[in-house]
Amino acid sequence: MDDSSNITRILFVDKDERSFQIWQCIAAAIQNLPPIELIHASNASHGLLMIGQIKPDCIVLNFGDEDHSELDTFLKNLLETHPPIIVQAEEEFFDTRRENVFFVEQSGSLESIHKTLLAAIESTNNSSRKNSSCH
Repeated sequence: MDDSSNITRILFVDKDERSFQIWQCIAAAIQNLPPIELIHASNASHGLLMIGQIKPDCIVLNFGDEDHSELDTFLKNLLETHPPIIVQAEEEFFDTRRENVFFVEQSGSLESIHKTLLAAIESTNNSSRKNSSCH
């Protein structure tokens, strides 16, 4: 039996590969976290390309204050329908009125990473419930 349907696929867009590796280690170490698969994209363009290829359940954008253009590029080039997006940044500098885009304050702490992963999973669950109630 294939358990892959129970795994939440999270596309993690961050220019820093080491940051992505830290997230992977923390996700693996958290005992009460549902099964997830983290997939890395190194920038906005790569992330946009990967959405169609891997069909993630959720996208986490991990940008610092200096990466406004990467965030703008990503959000402006999204298709109308997209999985939930969690934007982790140091300050809320983007348009939060867009549907399925959520802001989480970036702090770099283990608790912040844990909360972001849980928010990603929860947003996927909420999106699934909303889609199933439409059918």
